Amino acid sequence: MTTSGYPESITTDGGDSFPSPRPTLREDSRSHARARIVEGAKVAVAKWGLDATVDQIADEAGVSRRTVFRQFSSHAELLLVTLEEIRQLFEAGIPKAPSADEDLETWLIESTVAVHELFRSSLGRAFWDLHVDRPRISQDVTDFIAKTPQIRRRIASAALTDAWRALGAGGEPPSWLLDTFSIHLSGFATFANGYRTPRETGELSAKILWITLNQAARDSRTPAVN
Repeated sequence: MTTSGYPESITTDGGDSFPSPRPTLREDSRSHARARIVEGAKVAVAKWGLDATVDQIADEAGVSRRTVFRQFSSHAELLLVTLEEIRQLFEAGIPKAPSADEDLETWLIESTVAVHELFRSSLGRAFWDLHVDRPRISQDVTDFIAKTPQIRRRIASAALTDAWRALGAGGEPPSWLLDTFSIHLSGFATFANGYRTPRETGELSAKILWITLNQAARDSRTPAVN
């Protein structure tokens, strides 16, 4: 595999090796144009939400409206591709488990800050559009939006599970604690404190999570009284 991302050769079932076909200059140019437009769309969506127009997207991408429609058949297709790229950013942004020698409270703070920074930079105004009915949005986009709560839940569940294990708490964390993590590792907390920076919001949310996490862990180790 070369640094360009394309294999140097292809081996057939018979064992013969042939040079790998590389993209033509036109294909390469088209790929770069699409990527540039999607980056512009991500900025526009964060600024204006899902109502961002093709003209606004084109301006952010530094291309013409015609160029946008050369690469995408419709506004809906471009929106769907953009939302998928944002989804991948969030999937990649799920906090990694703390290492054995890492301070757990520091890990929780930095993980929470990172999530709030991602919500502020990658979704912006579009966050609220994901939680209201939008009759003018295409069905494909609507179906995609319907899956977004699962991503938020997955981020919260991963962070809670890792923290719970690192504390050495017994059994499974209570459902109310998962709900608490879901609230404080979401855009609802990010934008409810819009006057604060993502770091300030993250540190505040982490403080609340740290207190509730430790209380729940202590409860899990306390024998039930009959």
